[in-house]
Amino acid sequence: MQPASRPTDENRLHIGLHTSSAVNVAEYAPHAGKGVDEYLKSYVDICPKLGAEWIVVHAGYHFTKDKDRRMTAGLERLKRIADYAHLVPEGVSGFTDALDFALVGEVRLADCHRNGHEVHLKPGAGDLDFGDLFRRVEGKGFKGHYTSAFGSLEDRLDARDYLVEKARSARVKAG
Repeated sequence: MQPASRPTDENRLHIGLHTSSAVNVAEYAPHAGKGVDEYLKSYVDICPKLGAEWIVVHAGYHFTKDKDRRMTAGLERLKRIADYAHLVPEGVSGFTDALDFALVGEVRLADCHRNGHEVHLKPGAGDLDFGDLFRRVEGKGFKGHYTSAFGSLEDRLDARDYLVEKARSARVKAG
């Protein structure tokens, strides 16, 4: 669905879309929930028309007493939107194997407990295999950048050496 020539190509600009954090992806009220579905679909539809390379979506608000119901609603909605956008749900390995990394400009790094909840842990605090991640991503020709998506500035600085070591142990050039 990429246009033949993106408007950003001649300027070497890279565009990513970020949905509004005020739109609650975990909304389950009947009419409001349908509106959120349409809102997210509109981002998927407009992305290639703008030449955007990625979309950032948050999982929704979960701080009310109906947290379990909202988490379920948010997860189900994101699954529907992923199906609508033809994404793959097979975890990190399936996702990296299926993705065309020529279209990826950024990989956000955070640890987690695979098949658990998204928690943005400091690398080493979860069970994500960063060596395998770097090997897969770099093996697909990734030319973008990595960003840290966890903890404080100090946590991110402290994790740099850990991430570099994981990349090097996977025989991936790291600096």
